[in-house]
Amino acid sequence: MKPGFNQGFRLNFSRFNTWEINLGLTATLVSNGISAKTTTDSLGRQISQPVNVNGGKTGGVNLFAGRKMAGVDVGLRASGNYSRTENYLNADLSQNTSYSGSGGIDFSKFIADRYSLQFTATVGYFDQVSSINTAAPVHFWTQSHSGAIIIWLIPHFEIGTNATYTWQEKTSSFLKSTSVLLWNSYVGRNFVHNKLVIKAQFNNMLNQNAGISRTNSANVNTETSTNILSRFWMLSVIYHFEKKFKK
Repeated sequence: MKPGFNQGFRLNFSRFNTWEINLGLTATLVSNGISAKTTTDSLGRQISQPVNVNGGKTGGVNLFAGRKMAGVDVGLRASGNYSRTENYLNADLSQNTSYSGSGGIDFSKFIADRYSLQFTATVGYFDQVSSINTAAPVHFWTQSHSGAIIIWLIPHFEIGTNATYTWQEKTSSFLKSTSVLLWNSYVGRNFVHNKLVIKAQFNNMLNQNAGISRTNSANVNTETSTNILSRFWMLSVIYHFEKKFKK
């Protein structure tokens, strides 16, 4: 076998003026990738051996642009990724190509001792095809939106709530779309010059299962659903110790 060799490239550009702009480019080239080839003889015996494949290549671009508009911090995000890999599935060589892209917008506003507002919206798309089964490509849309509000209008009190909504489209492999809204809230009270904090939290108020995820690796696509702690509340007491040491 020949040794594998990876080459990585990265380019970052940042500009700070009226607009804050960040641009990142990445690329990876793989030579003499290594995969496991499994064959079965006439007696049913399996033989696995590492073999060289052509390797693969990946590329990605990330762009962020933000500025303050009418007292609100606004940010625009966009990203795209490309991946080409080769690996053996038993005795068959699989060539896997995937594309993914996403875009979103962020809003935030902070007024000291009054309130803090945050909102984020993201939409993405994933597309993958494998030479093992070109008739069953995997492609789906995703969404993720979140928001948070914190209020300090009542002296010594902090009241906050946040929610995250995620959605994934159904595919030929995953027959159901996923849709989850996770909502949390809390109320906190400060004592002893803000050193002691008593907080009551209410989590997963809508009692939805947020333990759903999808992963994609080579020609394997997996959706995992796990049971998480359902609707619950928690009471916490926090004390901040401050001690200044002499030089």
